[in-house]
Amino acid sequence: MSFQISQREQGGAVVLELSGRFVLGEPVEKFRALLEELIRAGKVHIALDLRNVDYIDSSALGCLVMAHTKITRAGGAMSMFGLNEKGLEL
Repeated sequence: MSFQISQREQGGAVVLELSGRFVLGEPVEKFRALLEELIRAGKVHIALDLRNVDYIDSSALGCLVMAHTKITRAGGAMSMFGLNEKGLEL
């Protein structure tokens, strides 16, 4: 399954639904680009729905740490939910 990101607004936050393999390369770059766009638009309250992510590699984990740092510095907050058992093993 290819990596996909869908976006919706809910309760004053942007919910990003990630699905597929979140790995180095296009998936990480796609996420970074969207994150930068959201921060520039002042949308800094972000929730990540990870229930449909099949696999996360170390590059994607680093990207999530970077995202949290950037959002926090911009005065926002980031939360994650729905990580499946495979992801929890990381």
